[in-house]
Amino acid sequence: MMMNKKNIILSVVGVLLVGLVIFIIGKSMATPDSTILKDQEVSGLAFKNANLDVKNGISTLTVNVINEGKEDYSLKTITIRFTMDDDVVEMIGYVGTNIESGTSKLMTASVDRDLTSSKSLEYVVNKGEER
Repeated sequence: MMMNKKNIILSVVGVLLVGLVIFIIGKSMATPDSTILKDQEVSGLAFKNANLDVKNGISTLTVNVINEGKEDYSLKTITIRFTMDDDVVEMIGYVGTNIESGTSKLMTASVDRDLTSSKSLEYVVNKGEER
């Protein structure tokens, strides 16, 4: 009787360990490298709290775009560039033509690609022509 309880306990512990390993591997494969989602400053704008959500093969990036400067910031679009081992995927983000000093806007952009294997993320602010 004692041997049966010991076998049952060992079996339960083994199943739990296998489940935990599968969960950790699945989570690491489905989550982009968090270092590529780090806060960045580009052309006088801060890009903070980036998040990449991938569902059904569609990747959606959300990021706060903040004007930390003392003057309003005029722009046209923001190019979002994800680099993978053998490919570069670009999206265009739009937050309006002006971000007032000290304010932020939430930028969201999606593409029908799974970007979880991306190695880098770059933003390019497109100001358009100066007049």
